[in-house]
Amino acid sequence: MIGLYRRTWIPALIVLLITAGLVAATLSAQSQQSGVLADILRKAGERVDRYPDSLLSVVCTELSRQQELEPDLKASKKKPTELVYDFMIVRPQSGFGLSERRELKLIDGKPAGSDSRPSVPDPTAYSTSIFVLSTKSQSNYVFSYAGRGDLDGHEALIVDYAPAQRVPPRTVWDGELFRFIFQTKGRIWIDPSSYEVLRLDTHLVEPFEFQSSRTVKRKGPFVAFGSSTKLKVESWNVTIRFAPIAFQEPSQTVSLPVSAESLRVVKGLRVPRLRTTHSFTNYRRFGSEIKVIQ
Repeated sequence: MIGLYRRTWIPALIVLLITAGLVAATLSAQSQQSGVLADILRKAGERVDRYPDSLLSVVCTELSRQQELEPDLKASKKKPTELVYDFMIVRPQSGFGLSERRELKLIDGKPAGSDSRPSVPDPTAYSTSIFVLSTKSQSNYVFSYAGRGDLDGHEALIVDYAPAQRVPPRTVWDGELFRFIFQTKGRIWIDPSSYEVLRLDTHLVEPFEFQSSRTVKRKGPFVAFGSSTKLKVESWNVTIRFAPIAFQEPSQTVSLPVSAESLRVVKGLRVPRLRTTHSFTNYRRFGSEIKVIQ
């Protein structure tokens, strides 16, 4: 009986020790990852906090191409629309953050009038998107460390984020137009040396629907069609890439957006599937020759 007792419990003891070892190893790995994440958020957050103060107002040339897509989201439905803007990033007179402003210059190569606007609204939030990492905003999100990865041949730290608290999406009307306001989740690629943001990917937290019931005033996707139209936002994916841009007088290097791409699918719009690409070139100091339209 003694021998049987030992043969029965020794394997069980071994299994128990192995299980305890695995749990300890898992907890240790989680603790290490938590420490790595905290260090990344602290350093990247401090970097973003200094961003508005280090950035003097600048202007660049933005080329935006809007391409309507077929249902497979690959084939083009017709020739894209090309828009050229003066894209301005300025510091507000008070408060934290940055302000983005645009002045439309060309539509498909032709000068844009003072009242011209694209047939499909072209939203902007490129330089301000990185404020998800600011120390003032981090409590609004849940972050997780996704390890290291290759980004264009260079190693990068990868951090995922999602809203800490869910807020229902809503729409805001501006005359005959409306815009969507909704939360996003995403992935941030960070330089391991400078802790600058290299790339930011955002996505819908989940699809949503809303009912539009206003009268049509002009053609376009962001108006009401008839007395009642149900719109379903199925996806809205955005990728923004950043790169260091050098300025002179004073000498300064700042990480700024150099390209962006969005793909949105909204059933019920005249243009339900739209891919938009943006390139930002010829950055220069904000000068007196640029007219800022409030």
